[in-house]
Amino acid sequence: MNRHLTNGSPAAFLLTLSVLLAGCSAQSGKSAGDLEATEGETASVMIDDMILDMDEMSGETSQFGAKGFTAYRSTPWTNGVVPVKFDSTVSSSRRTKFLAQCARWSKVAKVRCVSYTSQAKFLLVTAKDRTSCYANVGMGSSAGTRVFNFGLDWCWNYDWAILHDLGHTFGLIHEHQRSDRDKYVQVLTSNILTGYVYAFDILSASQNVTPYDFRSIMQYPSYSYAKAGKKSMIARPAYAAQQKYLDVQPTQISAGDAKTMVNIYGPPIVR
Repeated sequence: MNRHLTNGSPAAFLLTLSVLLAGCSAQSGKSAGDLEATEGETASVMIDDMILDMDEMSGETSQFGAKGFTAYRSTPWTNGVVPVKFDSTVSSSRRTKFLAQCARWSKVAKVRCVSYTSQAKFLLVTAKDRTSCYANVGMGSSAGTRVFNFGLDWCWNYDWAILHDLGHTFGLIHEHQRSDRDKYVQVLTSNILTGYVYAFDILSASQNVTPYDFRSIMQYPSYSYAKAGKKSMIARPAYAAQQKYLDVQPTQISAGDAKTMVNIYGPPIVR
């Protein structure tokens, strides 16, 4: 996961980590299958912090990106229930953080995290890969463990980061990679750090439930992978008023996120 920071950010010191993370997924050529082959992963490709299953893609694919991936073709978790198995690398306090952010998603849609017992399909929460933070998109339609890896200590320090990657776990792609992105947002490729344009690939078969959502927890801010003092994305003129939302890191589940999740899983259970 990229923390989307530049030298103009109050937390500019994390830029080096951003580049390191992106380099792991974009330059090493590793896929989720490479990283966790012993866990029975299917062949996959990594786009920044998303792991996309190759058998759920259509159309053109490339080494570091993909086009034609249908986000919700990745089978939703049955009844919205995600059996969670924590690896020994995840501390007790971090397990609590993870479950707390999952509970936030439970408030907007019929999804929940439960303790793994003997389920055939489950989510392995781990810090085993110490170089990066990423998650499989959705439950997937084929056999194999799904993975939520937060390997860098600082990834755990931000609730929004956990919330964002849990969005991937439930089946959401990045807002800025949806098929109609170019109608709303202009990607300024000349402002993007060398080698990271792949993180802005449009996934041309995405299912777009709501209008483009500038406030989505799945939307990268405008300084993501940008050169110092530059922006990698700007709102199109007709949506200029939304630029203020692009210029900050989203930290909350938006109304659009909630609607999309309800479309997939149904409304939340009233307790």
